[in-house]
Amino acid sequence: FAGVELAALAVGLYLGALRGQSREVISIRGDTVAVQKGRRGPEQTLAFRRGWTRVELAGPPHRGHPSRLLIRCQGREVEIGGCLNDAERGRLAEHLRRWITPAAVSLAAA
Repeated sequence: FAGVELAALAVGLYLGALRGQSREVISIRGDTVAVQKGRRGPEQTLAFRRGWTRVELAGPPHRGHPSRLLIRCQGREVEIGGCLNDAERGRLAEHLRRWITPAAVSLAAA
């Protein structure tokens, strides 16, 4: 039984290490918001039109579950900040809203 327990522990540590290597990069350039997700390099890239992009902090789907931070644009969405706690996710949502909103775009152009 000790061998089975050690194997289960090794698998758990390996899966935890893989999850710890995940990256999310959000780039805001001109009129484009890009989200790249992956481990060593970008495995998924989504680009959104900045003027139409909305940041939404959705409540938890079930009681006791974490909230969800979504970037949405024209029927497409991507969830970000899955490794953050609810307070960190809320702060990130506020920062992203300030950087992405059309008012920020017009101020940057002025």
